[in-house]
Amino acid sequence: MKEKRLKALKKRLREQGLEGLLVKGEANIYYLSGFSGQDSLLFVTPDDLFLITDFRYVEEASKEAPEAKIVRRRGSLFGAAASKARRLRLKRVAFEANFFTYGDFKALTSRDKRRFVPVVGLVERLRERKDAEEIKMIKTSTRIAERAFTRLKQIIEPGATEKEIADELEMLLRREGAEGSSFPIIVAAGKRASLPHARPGEHPIGKNEALLIDWGARFNFYNSDLTRVIFMGKISKKMRRVYETVLEAGRRAIKTIKPGVEIKEVDRAAREYIASQGFGLRFGHGLGHGVGLEVHEAPTVGPKSKGRLRVGMVFTVEPAVYIPN
Repeated sequence: MKEKRLKALKKRLREQGLEGLLVKGEANIYYLSGFSGQDSLLFVTPDDLFLITDFRYVEEASKEAPEAKIVRRRGSLFGAAASKARRLRLKRVAFEANFFTYGDFKALTSRDKRRFVPVVGLVERLRERKDAEEIKMIKTSTRIAERAFTRLKQIIEPGATEKEIADELEMLLRREGAEGSSFPIIVAAGKRASLPHARPGEHPIGKNEALLIDWGARFNFYNSDLTRVIFMGKISKKMRRVYETVLEAGRRAIKTIKPGVEIKEVDRAAREYIASQGFGLRFGHGLGHGVGLEVHEAPTVGPKSKGRLRVGMVFTVEPAVYIPN
């Protein structure tokens, strides 16, 4: 699989007149080589694959990325990359602009600014379409998250705090086989449930309150991302209407999903239904986002998204209605 990914990347480099790419994003490095360490650079050239790292990761790199030639740096990571590019006599080398800091850029170009060219999204666009092995990992991650949540629902009681519930869910994820949660778990109850990214606090769960839980599992480097709202007791007529509106919006969006459909049409299916029920101003973010090696990755699914759905894309569908308090 990795050989196929590298071949596709090298084709894109040739199309843009580039002789190499310095990869710093950790998810991108893993995607192309299998190396899971940190503080390293992957250098893709037309003929070779170099992993620039230090003593801490040499042994790990030789096992995880056997196809890569290990370059053990003595000084600066970026100085080592620049030296390698000069020795290879490469004249136009790209680097991942979204991952390099200004300090990284200065260190890389201290002796030669014209050799290095900033690019954005070269590897991320390849990652948009998952292969069979990746889809398998994401499915497993999702099943782990669902099993943990099912167990959590059996033990949640009014009086428990948001933090206690989040901590319990984290433990359940690990017991079900996850490396850990995909991101800091969100648990928000009652008046705090309208905060999309609330931090779990010491707020106790009251009777008849809505409880928002946003969580995911990480398995073999791949992630899932799920959100559920449950009710601790009775549901008011108003809250039932809101809940059913969001549920139907999600169903309508999912029905539109098939290869060739414009991505923004998936968002529109949910957004127009929510607006028709009088809650249009209460849905202020995009419908979803890609999920894989990162919790948030391409494609973005929103009202201004460009492009069409393609086989292998994996993304969330999460319509919402936020009512303050």
